[in-house]
Amino acid sequence: MGGKALKGENTFTRRYSKQEFETVSQELVDILLKTFKRAEIPMYFSTKESFGDIDIIVSMEGTPVANLKEYINETFKP
Repeated sequence: MGGKALKGENTFTRRYSKQEFETVSQELVDILLKTFKRAEIPMYFSTKESFGDIDIIVSMEGTPVANLKEYINETFKP
């Protein structure tokens, strides 16, 4: 989205340092792996200094999750 997903909304956003990104990414993957067989962060530019979001790919194969949006709301309370 290039930082425009929430543009015009009254939602606070900020960019995260590479270290914060790596720490939060691992925490999220650890949570997701309690439910999903696979959860991974796609390759990203290692030269980036900051990040506005985290892309995560999960495998729905064999998962007990019927409604992904509901799972996200209940698990992460965005």
